Amino acid sequence: MSLDYKLPRDRIAQYPPEVRGASKLLIVGRKSGVIAEGFFNESLSKCLRRGDTLIFNNSKVVKARLILKSYKRNKSFDVLVVDPFSKGAWRGLVRGLDKLKEGEVFLVGESTVTFLGRDNEFGIFESSLPISQILDNYGHTPIPPYIRKGVDGKIDSDRYQTVYASKEGSIAAPTAGLHFSETSFQILKDLEVQCLFLTLHIGPSSLASYLKVVPEWFEIDEDVIRAIALSKKESRRVLAVGTSTIRALETYGSQGKTKGETDLIINEGYQFKIVDGFFTNFHLPKSTHLDIVIAFLGKELTKISYEYALNHGFKFYSYGDCMFCADD
Repeated sequence: MSLDYKLPRDRIAQYPPEVRGASKLLIVGRKSGVIAEGFFNESLSKCLRRGDTLIFNNSKVVKARLILKSYKRNKSFDVLVVDPFSKGAWRGLVRGLDKLKEGEVFLVGESTVTFLGRDNEFGIFESSLPISQILDNYGHTPIPPYIRKGVDGKIDSDRYQTVYASKEGSIAAPTAGLHFSETSFQILKDLEVQCLFLTLHIGPSSLASYLKVVPEWFEIDEDVIRAIALSKKESRRVLAVGTSTIRALETYGSQGKTKGETDLIINEGYQFKIVDGFFTNFHLPKSTHLDIVIAFLGKELTKISYEYALNHGFKFYSYGDCMFCADD
């Protein structure tokens, strides 16, 4: 069972810190239970050891949010496109889905979008142009609804993206990676930490805790697989940046897959096969991402850690502060 907690609205970060790496970092030891805090870049040397292997998710966020204007009604609908590269009909999470009428036509710039019906929580649409083309021309950065009610600004096109993002496909940011800057990578280099990259395209489950885990596409290159094997052989830690990276690594560890879709669910009682520690943000109550933290730290230590963060001014969710979890 996941962890529920009450979060004051003013603790949900509405903007990123002025400078990447200036966020706070909470350090939690799984075995010792020791909790320490500091600022992100300044605290990296306290978290990491020479020889650690640190793995990042290089997925890039698509401009997946669209505003649909009704052709006949004086009304607009906000849609998060779940299938941004579909060649045919595509799915979307819609604010006000029950108010859409089957066959209704909407305008997006000079393109049209038709509502075909619904599939559980999702609306099904088809468009006059490929949806990827429409998103390129008219899409918005898909910041979550708890940040400025989902209305993006100029800052988000840069800051809701990691500095190392290279493979387009996510509809939500791998938020633990947002803290890492060029300065961070110089610190990692000085610490002789090996930095590697995989890809997992993040789907809608990260934005809406009421959704079940939706399969997500991932790929781990052979050089990363070899590096993991060598790290394990030499008893060096394999660390992940973000829960999306954990899902990819643990899919490989538990199923042997290096590419394809993963529907892996990690919750309390799961035995980690690859990951020895990780960076992560503070997650929504009862979310699958929080379940991963609980699976690693245990429910009691996770609860203590979140209570500490609540009592010491930490900011939560996508633009909020960071947490590092490891054995000690």
